[in-house]
Amino acid sequence: DYVPSFHFVFLFVRDVSAAMEVSAAGSMGVDPFRSRVLTQVAFAVLGLSGWVTINGLFARLADLSQLAGWGVSSQLTIVIQVANIAPVIFLALRARGMASVSGGMIASLIMGVASMLALSWSWTVMIGKLPAALLGFSFVAACADAMSTITYYTFVAEFVAIHAVSLTVGEAFGTLVAGALSYAPCSTSWYFVMLAIILLFSAAALVCLLKSPMCLAQRVSRDHQLVDLPNESGEISDGGEMQAMMCLGAIGLVCAYGNGVVPAVITASVQPYGDSALHLANVVPMVCEPLAACVSLWKPASYYGILFCALLTVVSGTYVVALVWCESSSGICERTSWNAGLAVVACTLQRTCNSYTRASAVAWLRADVTSKRRDKHMSWVGVLMQVGSLTGAITGALIQAWS
Repeated sequence: DYVPSFHFVFLFVRDVSAAMEVSAAGSMGVDPFRSRVLTQVAFAVLGLSGWVTINGLFARLADLSQLAGWGVSSQLTIVIQVANIAPVIFLALRARGMASVSGGMIASLIMGVASMLALSWSWTVMIGKLPAALLGFSFVAACADAMSTITYYTFVAEFVAIHAVSLTVGEAFGTLVAGALSYAPCSTSWYFVMLAIILLFSAAALVCLLKSPMCLAQRVSRDHQLVDLPNESGEISDGGEMQAMMCLGAIGLVCAYGNGVVPAVITASVQPYGDSALHLANVVPMVCEPLAACVSLWKPASYYGILFCALLTVVSGTYVVALVWCESSSGICERTSWNAGLAVVACTLQRTCNSYTRASAVAWLRADVTSKRRDKHMSWVGVLMQVGSLTGAITGALIQAWS
C-alpha cells in the first residue's frame, strides 16, 4: 500500500539531484548565493530527521496509551535512554577507524526509516501485557536519533559556519512538524509512514550535501576557514578554551532541562491549573522554539548573551519544577488564571531560551578560527547534547518519584 508514496519520493530525489548536477556542470562556476541558500535548506531538511521520530511517538502518546496504558510513556523513556549506547559504540568504532561520519549518518537514516515502516504495521503487537513491537522498534528509532546528534554536528564542521545554525534550526522545526502531523486525520499506522517520508526527504538532503557541487562549494578546507558569523564588534571571536568549555557546558545544561527535566514534570506542574493551561504549555513553546532558532540565523547571541540565555533557561525551568511541590492554597501556586498564565510563560521561556542558547552556542563554537579546535568543539556538541539529555531524564524521573 505504501509503494506509490515512496515511489514518488524516490522519483523526486532522483530528478532534483539530476537537475542540480546538470545545472552545476553546465556552468563555469557556482553562484555563491544559490550555493549558500541550497546548502542552508539542505542542512535544515537534514536537521528535521534529528529526533523527529521520538518526538512523533510522544506526540501520538494518546493513541499509544490505548494499547498499553499510560505506563507506556515511562517504558518509552527507559528505552530511549538505553539507546544512548548507540553513539557510544559509534564513537568507539570511529576511534579505531572502523566507522565514518558519513557512514554513521546514512546508517541512522536507514534505521529511522526502517523502524517507522516496521511500526506502521506492527505497533499493536503485544507479548502478554508488554507492547513488544512498539518498544523494540522505538529502541531502533532512538538509536538512530542519538547517532544523528553525534554525526550531524561533526559533519557540519566541514562547512561554512552559518550552516551549523541551519542544522539547529531544522532540529527545532522537527518538534513542530511532529506535533503538527499528530493532528492529521489519519491512523497511527499512517502517521508512522509520514514520519518515514520525512526521513526520506532528509536522506535526499544528505545526498545533496555529499554529492551536489553547489553544496560542496560551501565546504571549507582543513587549513582555511571561511568564517561568517561576526560578533557584536564585527570580528570573529577567537575566544579561549575556557570560553569554549563554558559554551559546551551551556549546551549540556539547557539540554538537561529542555530534553529531560521539564518534559518529565510539566504535566504534574501545569495540569492542576487546568487542561487549557497544559495544552498551551505544550503548544506555544512548540511554535516559539523553531522561531527562536531562526532568530539565531540573523543575530546569534554573543558569548555573554549565551550565558545569560542559559541562565534564563535554568531559572524558568526551575520555576516549572518547583510547581510540582507547590501547595495550591496561596501565593504563586494558587489556582488562578494569572498563575496559570505565569506557568505557561515559564514553559515557553524555557523552551525558547533553550533553542536560542543551543543555536547561538553552536554558531559561536563553529566560528572558531582554528580548524583543529573547531572540529573538536563540534564533535563535543553532539556528545554534550546526549549527556545533558540523559542526565536530565534521570533527574526528571527522580523528581517524579520524590514528588
